[in-house]
This record gives sequence, structure tokens and C-alpha cells, in this order.
Amino acid sequence: GQLLAGFFRYYGCEFDYVNDAVSIRAGGPVSKLVKAEDDCWTTHSRLSIEDPFETWYDVAHPVKLTRHEWIRMEYLRAYTILTGAGDGDDVDGLLGRICEQAPPPVFLEARTPLAGAAVADARAVPPLQL
Repeated sequence: GQLLAGFFRYYGCEFDYVNDAVSIRAGGPVSKLVKAEDDCWTTHSRLSIEDPFETWYDVAHPVKLTRHEWIRMEYLRAYTILTGAGDGDDVDGLLGRICEQAPPPVFLEARTPLAGAAVADARAVPPLQL
């Protein structure tokens, strides 16, 4: 349980999304600047995940800012559920609560039409902090 809680805490509030990309191949974060120089990645402050076989490819490139913040919120929600568990809570019940569909955050509910499609409100979303 501690390993899973640590995963959610790390990616919810400790991982440096501005400067690092997730890399399974390297066994830890890799610098986004190195990826930009070596593999022509664009730099941004969102989630980036290096494909372990085609290292030039960022598999998280479709994740935009509002979805990135939602993912981080879900990591923190899962961390909160796990760390708030008592001795009487069973694993299946905890995993069920983590996997429950949570309502979308307020910043995703506000939508504006743009070129005939609904897109997320372009308001700036502050980074999550504990």
C-alpha cells in the first residue's frame, strides 16, 4: 500500500513536470531539455512520457493543460484515499474508491464553442501545491 500511495504522491505533487519527462527506459525522469535537443521535443509544462521503444516519441503529447491538471488532481485524490484508510478498510474497497469516476473539476465544466467544437475554457489553471 505504501508503494502505491508513494506513486500517487510523487506524480501528484513532487514530479517536476516543467523540466522532466517520465521514462521507463531510464528508470526515472529524463530532462525535457535533453529530449528537445536529442529528439526535437517541444518544451511545455505538461506531462511528457517517453515511449520506451521509440524514444523520440512523447506518448503524452495529446494531454493539454486542463487534462494534465485533472490527472494530477486524480493522483492526489487517490493518495488522499490511501493515506486516509483505516485498519478496517480492505484493499478491494480502497481500489474501488480510487477507480470510481469522480466528477470533472470545475475548470473543465466551463466550455466555450470554438470552430464548432466544445473546448475547455482557456483560463489559466494554477499548479497544484500541498
